[in-house]
Amino acid sequence: MRAIQASFDPIVLTRLPDHVVVDASDAFLALVGRARDATLGRPASELGLWPILGGASDPPTGPRSARELAFHRPGRDPLTLRVSSVAFDHEGERYALTVARDVTEEVRLARELRRSEERFRGMFERAQEGLFRTDLDGRILAANPALARIAGYGSVAELLRRAPHVRDICPDPARRAELLREVEARGRVEGFEVQLHRADGTSAWVSLAVHAVRDEHGRAVAREGSVVDVTAAKLLELERTHLASEIVRALEAERAAIAEDVHDDPVQKMTAVGLRLEMLRSELEGTEHERALTRLSQDVRTAIGRLRRLIFDLHPGALERGGLAQALRDLVQVMGEEWSFEIELHEALEREPPPEVGIVLYRVAQEALSNVAKHAQATRVRVVLENVDSSVRVAVQDDGIGFDPGTVDEPRPGHLGLKAMRERIRLVGGRWDIRSAPGNGTTVEFVVPLDPDT
Repeated sequence: MRAIQASFDPIVLTRLPDHVVVDASDAFLALVGRARDATLGRPASELGLWPILGGASDPPTGPRSARELAFHRPGRDPLTLRVSSVAFDHEGERYALTVARDVTEEVRLARELRRSEERFRGMFERAQEGLFRTDLDGRILAANPALARIAGYGSVAELLRRAPHVRDICPDPARRAELLREVEARGRVEGFEVQLHRADGTSAWVSLAVHAVRDEHGRAVAREGSVVDVTAAKLLELERTHLASEIVRALEAERAAIAEDVHDDPVQKMTAVGLRLEMLRSELEGTEHERALTRLSQDVRTAIGRLRRLIFDLHPGALERGGLAQALRDLVQVMGEEWSFEIELHEALEREPPPEVGIVLYRVAQEALSNVAKHAQATRVRVVLENVDSSVRVAVQDDGIGFDPGTVDEPRPGHLGLKAMRERIRLVGGRWDIRSAPGNGTTVEFVVPLDPDT
């Protein structure tokens, strides 16, 4: 008996069949609001405890399954109790041992959770953007009707039956791998664009937001995300990119024509003038006119050098002959000869970009190096050219004085400027970044896909 009284659990011992209370724990008496002296020896019906104890007039030997019931206490809020009983025989008498636990708060929270789940399910089903959940292997565990509609399926059931894995609707393994790397590194990725394979064989452009779902130990157990159909916007962007590429090609063709004209006319004529001046200087050697002719001949050679540099700037022929890598090697060599800083090229390009991408990368790198030469006061410059996944990455790094990128003035006439550099890279589907601070040098980095349409 003492064990029952001292128990922290709400336990009561009754004698059957009337459930006369033989003993009860303090926890049980506190739960039902009864004093010990007024409870022991009295049947459950007199104590208002029959709802708890009389649920089964003769509980079976061995534990019975728990049942939940409402218990009303005079002048106090009702409780929800979870009650379980077991019957046993002792010295010719039959007894029942009953445990009654207060699960009022548990039931309330469960009810609120069900309501919340119902609201979430309604939002999930009615959402205009596609929603999904996958396991770590890419199997689709849940999807909403919007995702099924974006993927071209008539229902979620059809989607899960015909395309149960992410690879079934996103067939590009390189893009899937890139997305998973970013989610792993950052935990959440937004605005990640991929092509979705639709049920009818067509493609749709979508923008993904994906995050890792983690357990209480911080381990990733699933992935969830949303899908927005951006096909219309993407097609407009691709059309704009195509038009921009045509404009770039037209500008470069015009530059090439100007360079050819300068080479065929002014340079040739200036070269001829230089030769004639040298001949005349030889004839007048030792006379008062020799010094003037020498200065004039030097001026002509300087002008020819500037015209040749203008031709080089207008139309880097190495782009056509040897591709982007060769063109940047030539540019680095020329810059190293003209300026006082040390410059090196780290080149690891395995796949050349298409011409319309190569010329944009070259022009932006050219402008970045020009900015270094004129403003950075650098002693060392490093140019990086490499493939990253299915893209080309170019970086121009210097150890100069640096600056605050947010306070840059508008570009000077004849120069691209930071905004124009960024816009050129964006028009070929790339991303552009500049990192700098006063006293810490500057890094200009741009990454462009090998195929601008992806």
